[in-house]
Amino acid sequence: MINRFLIFLLLIVLGCSSKQNSKEVSKEILQLDSLTSDSFEKMFSPKFDWETVDIKTSDDEKRKLIGLHSPWIRDENINERYLAGVHVVDFNGDGVNDFIYSGEGPATLMTIISVDSAGFSDFSIISNMDIINGKVKRLYLQSIIGTGGPAVEGYSIVDIVYSGNSPRFVRRIDCEEIAGITFPKEYSNFEVESISDTIIGRSEPIELDTPYQWVLELPGNQLGKITKGTKAIVAAQTKDSLNNEWFFTLINPGFKIHGYSYMNMTFDPNDKRHRIVWSKGAGWKKVN
Repeated sequence: MINRFLIFLLLIVLGCSSKQNSKEVSKEILQLDSLTSDSFEKMFSPKFDWETVDIKTSDDEKRKLIGLHSPWIRDENINERYLAGVHVVDFNGDGVNDFIYSGEGPATLMTIISVDSAGFSDFSIISNMDIINGKVKRLYLQSIIGTGGPAVEGYSIVDIVYSGNSPRFVRRIDCEEIAGITFPKEYSNFEVESISDTIIGRSEPIELDTPYQWVLELPGNQLGKITKGTKAIVAAQTKDSLNNEWFFTLINPGFKIHGYSYMNMTFDPNDKRHRIVWSKGAGWKKVN
């Protein structure tokens, strides 16, 4: 009887502990889930100095680390560019040195992270990071998605959720922009839905053509046409010389930009990336 009681009591304690841990993890995910204007500024206009996190490491030590963690880099190819991409940091705040490679890869850009027996790899480079209480909690990544006609660049955020000192990498958002788009100087964050069938997505917040409607349909700086019901995130706002309001618009995955000039104008509704265009604010309504 006593043994059964002790087992029952132990199960209750373990259950409460498990629920508490689950609540803590859920709370951490919830806190990371929000994207702010600061998040978009760090993603699109990064200002990060690796020297603020790097632990001083000799070139010989870096070569050894590359051999352990990046076997695709052959010894004879480890030059200054590859060595510059090696970073030794205390990623999870446990006092132990961790390995990050972020730079040139075998074919494109490459990031490899090795920390506390957990790993992360991506065809990108780290452009920024958020560090809270000595732990890296968010990574900002840049990548090359396409190189020809036209070039397309990617921007991503990956959140890190910890169980003790062991990290789990959670992809938060992926965006793409056709190279040459004008980036804003100040950022915001709100959701919108298109109320017009005539919104033109553009590479910068200005009508480069002429004010005449029939000429505005010519290619100019157009990236494609947005139709009614399209949902998006506005990451920045500005006004042109005629006081027209413009949105730096992240078109939500699953919504088509008609005539979008990447991948031969094909459309994949299952693609999870946001497409970035400038668009006139008059064609949108705020939601939520």
